[in-house]
Formats: sequence, C-alpha cells, structure tokens
Amino acid sequence: MEGKEKNALTLVELLVILGLIAIVTAIILPTIPGVGTKGLGMQCQLNLQVIYQAVKLYHLDYQGYPPFDFQGCLPSNPPVGRGLLSLYSFPQPDTTAPLGYRRIRTGYLNSPSYLHCPLDRTQKFGADEDGDNLIDEELSNLLDDDGDGKVDEMDLKRAEYCSYQVPEDFVGEDGDKFTYLRTRTGNPNDPDSMRQLSRICVERSDKIPYFADDTTVITWCKHHRRTLKRGKEPADLVLFLDGHIKIMEAPSAKNNIVGWRRKP
Repeated sequence: MEGKEKNALTLVELLVILGLIAIVTAIILPTIPGVGTKGLGMQCQLNLQVIYQAVKLYHLDYQGYPPFDFQGCLPSNPPVGRGLLSLYSFPQPDTTAPLGYRRIRTGYLNSPSYLHCPLDRTQKFGADEDGDNLIDEELSNLLDDDGDGKVDEMDLKRAEYCSYQVPEDFVGEDGDKFTYLRTRTGNPNDPDSMRQLSRICVERSDKIPYFADDTTVITWCKHHRRTLKRGKEPADLVLFLDGHIKIMEAPSAKNNIVGWRRKP
C-alpha cells in the first residue's frame, strides 16, 4: 500500500546493532566472576576427551596403557616412564641429531597442547609453585620441538610436561602419588584391583591379563580446585575409562578421599 511506512530494520542497521552487542558483551563478560574460568574448564574437559580417545587408540595397538610407573616389569620410584606424554612423542637416541636425540611423534595426539590444562599454575618447566621437581630432569635433554635450533623452556613445557600426570597434593596411599598411574594396587584381594589400567606385567611387555572395569580412573585434573566446587568443597575433573568426565570432590586430609578410588 503506497505511503505506508516500513518498521523493519535494514540489513545494515541489524549488523550495526549486532556489532554493538558483541562489543558490550566483550567488555562486560570478563568482569563477571567465574565466566573466564568456566571457559577454561571447558577447554580442559576437551583436553581430557581427546586424551581419552588417544588412550583407547593406544590400547588397540598395544593391548595396554602408556607406562609411567614401571621400568620394564619392575616398579620404579620416582616414575621413569613417559605415561601420557607418549601419546604425543618419545625421544629416541640418535648420534646424528644435534643433541643426541630425535623426537619420534607417535600420532595419538597431534599437539602437546592437549596435555596442558589452561588453569595449570605451574610456574616453569620441571617445578611446581613450591619449587618441587615434577618430572625426571633427564627429560630436559631432548630435541628442539619448535624448530628454532635450540631447546628452550617453551619446547620443554609443551612436549615434556603433562598437567594430567603430576604429583597429588594429598596422598592417601602409594597408588595415589600421581594423578596418572597404571598400577594403583598390587593386592589381588583389593576390591578395587580391577579398577586400574594395569596390574601385572606379562613376559616383560605392557599387555594386561584382563579388561579393566569401565569405572577405572584414567586421570584427573587437580588444577581447578580454586574455582571448581562440589557442594562447598574443592573439586576435580575426573576422567574414567568409559569416557565420562565427572566433577568430583578433591582428595584431602579432611575427607580422606583417595583419588583413584572415586567412582562415577
């Protein structure tokens, strides 16, 4: 009908309004408590899901799980295996390489970034906030990983450190010293003996003689305890062998929880 005014917005006006909303949102959201850490928590959950898929593929190839707590068939303390780090790469001696090692990519993870929780507050490679060593010092003598011709802190942190296999703050039992271990208990009468990634070394290989229960804990992330709560208590993101990730109360002297014995 001629002369009738149109009340609809033009495409240009709509784009301008959407742009203004985006700008205001970007300014306001960071000031809202918990919004930023929630996003980082989602990134950590994504990391754990990717690690779960990598662990399953590793198991299909080797009928076992990445060794961390054993040297061959013998238990070691501190751990000497690479554990979850082997999902990305492992060092192979090579006298022709600049530092005597060549990094072999295993292909289960396409980036070491999946091994790092964005809330991990580790100050530098090899040490936690208290200065305690997290991994074997010999792992620092490896090849350059970013192609700049030298091994620097960024190389080491990316390829030789994993947020998901670090010492636990509260140790209830020997099997709880690290967030990732294959062997948690050697007692066959332990009611949780089937809830571990590996219990027996068979003919000096990584093969396991049984299928671990789906409620087995693969690892957990302890780096959310300042912001993530279960009720009023600090909580962890716990990854189980069936792929589920649960928010569960963190181990402490107060609750006497043993990390790997938590069940979904």
